[in-house]
Amino acid sequence: MRILFKLIILVVIIVIAGLIALPFIVDPNDYKQEISDQVEKATGRILTLDGDIGLSVFPWIALEMGPLSLSNAKGFKAEHFAKVEAAEIRIKLMPLLQKQLEMDTVILDGLVLNLEKNKDGKTNWDDLAGSDTTEQPSKEAEVEIESSDTSSTPALAAISIAGVKLTNANILWTDASTSENYSLENLNLSTDPLVPGEPTAVEIDFDINSLKPQAKAHITLNTKVMVDIENQQYALTGLEFTTQAEGKELPFSKADISLNGDINADMVKQLVSIDGMLLTMIAEKDQQKIDAKLTANISSNIANQQTTLKAVNLTAEINDPALPGGKAELNLTADISADMQQQTLTLSALVLELQDLLINGDINASKLLSDNPNF
Repeated sequence: MRILFKLIILVVIIVIAGLIALPFIVDPNDYKQEISDQVEKATGRILTLDGDIGLSVFPWIALEMGPLSLSNAKGFKAEHFAKVEAAEIRIKLMPLLQKQLEMDTVILDGLVLNLEKNKDGKTNWDDLAGSDTTEQPSKEAEVEIESSDTSSTPALAAISIAGVKLTNANILWTDASTSENYSLENLNLSTDPLVPGEPTAVEIDFDINSLKPQAKAHITLNTKVMVDIENQQYALTGLEFTTQAEGKELPFSKADISLNGDINADMVKQLVSIDGMLLTMIAEKDQQKIDAKLTANISSNIANQQTTLKAVNLTAEINDPALPGGKAELNLTADISADMQQQTLTLSALVLELQDLLINGDINASKLLSDNPNF
């Protein structure tokens, strides 16, 4: 028994030593051309590997690449469909033997993605997505494939990803059929560890530009995200969303908007709620300016098309030379409920103050979607 135990230990040591030595024996850079040839054979695109490929096996299966690029589809303007300055992915080897996926932070730097649609409505990724005319397998074949997949492919016992780090990314969208042109630039995204069903901190910031209409904005988002696909539960906790937008063709030439709150969604029960919502906006155009703040607690039943807004509080200061005295102040508080199936709207405990005007009471409306709604 001791001899068998020693032999097992010896085999394990030899395997580990071989894994450690593998990157020194095999240089993945020797296979660049073969990799490119296989990609071109499968996709018709040219994969260019300008940088070195780094490979290690133990204790992490690690792959480092970059710069690299994938050529665009024929007939489109951009030279490349996608470019990446650097990419890194690392997976721990030993947990894989126990059906556990344990990944280090996935790093992607300098992504440039050119998305295009031509005048005929064809996109530059249609060929990668596959043809809609591909013959579909029969239902019997689908059942057989599904059963064989579930029986032959063992499920992972656990999945853990240390995080995602995306830096200096740019995504460009051009639609020749509508002359639309949008660009998402300087995108940075970072997350804490990703564990299914557990909340993780997410930080995002980017610039967005549009040529038609002419507009630009800087957007930031900080929150804790929880995604439980199995139970269809989703949450954004401590959401902080801000945008600073500018554009001559927008309703306002300049606007600063922020949104805070906790968003929860239960898609099994078809319920969505926003607790502690705070929406603020400062917008300007020429000599006009509005400074507004809205707070509320919102709940919605998607299936029944019912929505309630509790503790609604709206304050606004409006500056406009066309107004008496050049400005107006608005204050509104109420509880609001809407039922789109019944086409009813109710404002309870309404208090509305606008300059010297004061309105309070309850408002009930019905037949909202008809030509003659009732109040």
